[in-house]
Amino acid sequence: MEGCLGVIKDVRRHKVYENDTHTADSRGLPPHSICAVVEGGNPRDISGTIMLKKSIGCLAYGAETAEVTDAYDQPNIIGFSRPRYVDVAVDMTIRRRSGYAAGVAEAIRARLTAYLNDFMIGRDLTISMLWMIAQAVNEDIRDPAFSILSLSAARRGGAPETETLPIAYDEVARGAAADIAITAI
Repeated sequence: MEGCLGVIKDVRRHKVYENDTHTADSRGLPPHSICAVVEGGNPRDISGTIMLKKSIGCLAYGAETAEVTDAYDQPNIIGFSRPRYVDVAVDMTIRRRSGYAAGVAEAIRARLTAYLNDFMIGRDLTISMLWMIAQAVNEDIRDPAFSILSLSAARRGGAPETETLPIAYDEVARGAAADIAITAI
């Protein structure tokens, strides 16, 4: 089903979860269900694809529903979800070194924003990866223009994390340059 959802016009990201047990799972998915989380795309195209690809007797669960008529002219309610966005705020302090130039902070913001906006649905944000993405702005690793003294990330308005920012199965991280604070000392 994942591949079929990915070729629907205007679908940008998608993730399908399955609960094949007899009880609700840790995500809250009902027993014997699938849940497709789909960014973009036409709801009728998405629900039609899910109906064609899901197993018989499997509930298509989600926050959005659409009625799809099957080959026997019977209506079926098909559910799927849209991702909930987690706006990530980053706070970092860097030390200027020789070779530091105007535009370094903006280059860091641009790289971090691009990384955050290309995240997978349901994937936790590992904060150490932000260090790596920011460090990639240094053109010469033997003579870096800056060093990172501290870095944390949080859900906008939430408590800062230094190891992992948890993301739920139906959420996706996203970033904006305005949410990336860089103090250069």
